[in-house]
Amino acid sequence: MIASSRESVERPSLGRLLGAAGIAPKKRLGQHFITDRNLLRKLAELMIPGPGFSAVEVGAGAGTLTSELSKLALRVIAIEIDTRLKPVVEEMHFTSGGNVSWIWGDVLQIDLEKLVSSTRSEGETSWVLCGNLPYYLTAELLYKVLIPRTSFSRLAFLVQKEVAERMAASPGGRDFGRLSLWCGYRGTVRIQRRVPRHVFSPPPRVDSCLVTLDFHRSFPLKPSEEQSLDEISRHAFAQRRKTIANALKEMFEEKKSLLSALEEAGISPDSRPEQIPLEAYIRLARLMSTLRVSTAPEGEVP
Repeated sequence: MIASSRESVERPSLGRLLGAAGIAPKKRLGQHFITDRNLLRKLAELMIPGPGFSAVEVGAGAGTLTSELSKLALRVIAIEIDTRLKPVVEEMHFTSGGNVSWIWGDVLQIDLEKLVSSTRSEGETSWVLCGNLPYYLTAELLYKVLIPRTSFSRLAFLVQKEVAERMAASPGGRDFGRLSLWCGYRGTVRIQRRVPRHVFSPPPRVDSCLVTLDFHRSFPLKPSEEQSLDEISRHAFAQRRKTIANALKEMFEEKKSLLSALEEAGISPDSRPEQIPLEAYIRLARLMSTLRVSTAPEGEVP
């Protein structure tokens, strides 16, 4: 259910409202609130890159970041799973008639592409998926919007510092992994700013970073070839100590075929997965798709 809302200039203190409602942050939901309005404003300005953008905010909480996003975006769809916060949102003076709407539910169960396409208005061509991302759903949500093609133009999330570093990592370093590969394939990643743990309430155990990913407009692989890239990336980084030949051996019936494919893609079979350039993974995915088409039974589409 979507409820319309509007930002009001003066808002009660979030801490006071949570206390009055007897609401304590839930650890299992990764709830760490930011109440510094100056910081929230700066974060929103980094999330929304310019005029003409609409936003889907994940983990909207009580709407403190939402209100700042609404000043910059054409429209904000705020998603929050914790229904205990409904009265707090109401007390934060979100009223009918504005550019903010609320969905109370689990973002992992929501079809984000359908949500955007079904609510898109004339002139809404650029969308940002953003928010102070709860730590427990970070990886699953990122893969949800990175692996299948998306209509979002940008991702902009506050995540754990270590996750931000993995998202931005280049091949050759210890931080490069499956997430790094997909971020590098889909777009341009930037770590915009570090956010220390003490600005959150309650403070988490680690610092955070605001990281953005601006999606490329086109990709070197076809959607069917991207399925091969997904399979390769899953196997390659499942056990990082393995060589690429050992990591991918289950994907090939014969070792000879595997070694031939690696050679054609320009990959040494003794390479570690984190050492291999993105371009080589792309070549291997294209080769694997070609092999599957050529070996599929007649009349069967792989």
